[in-house]
Amino acid sequence: AVSAACGGDDDAAGAAAEVTTAATSQSAATVPSGALVGTWGDGSFVVRLTPEGAFSMDADGSLENGDFVSGTYSVEGSRVRFVADELGPRGCGGQEWEWKVEPSKRGFTVELLQGVCQTKAGTRWFLVKRPDS
Repeated sequence: AVSAACGGDDDAAGAAAEVTTAATSQSAATVPSGALVGTWGDGSFVVRLTPEGAFSMDADGSLENGDFVSGTYSVEGSRVRFVADELGPRGCGGQEWEWKVEPSKRGFTVELLQGVCQTKAGTRWFLVKRPDS
């Protein structure tokens, strides 16, 4: 996610790091990439994943007024790999990172597997699909 995976201000990054939930499953289930397509959020953090493999992330609750980071993503098993565009605010451009994804009945729990931008490895978010996506 980006103050959650990139961007946001320091206060938002700290708040996002505090948002944690217990994993719904410890298994490394395969997540179909089509199941991830849409706009997901936890309140302030939002990520949009397109069927074409593009992503946008922001930490202000909306992508309508711009995003902190965007680029491409790919899914392999229970992992999502992000590659940020070369140009990006707050030094996120050109970076790569992975999430471990655990599906649940209401959404996905994601865990950042390595630190990126202003977010520490191990940070977790519970993302729910937005109704308008």
